Amino acid sequence: MAQRLSATERGRFEEMRAAGVGVRDVARRLGRNRSTVYRGLRSAAEGGGYDAAAQAAADPSDPP
Repeated sequence: MAQRLSATERGRFEEMRAAGVGVRDVARRLGRNRSTVYRGLRSAAEGGGYDAAAQAAADPSDPP
């Protein structure tokens, strides 16, 4: 079963993407499959953006 990125991973994902790191390198650095990271990127784009802090606040079972 596919695993979602945690709030911590999404925060790191945002930082790396803002710094210009490619999705493949982000996946490697997070130790995640590329498809998981691509899905996260796609869902952020479809939802008008991604906010790791908002996810952490909305999902207390996923500590930052």
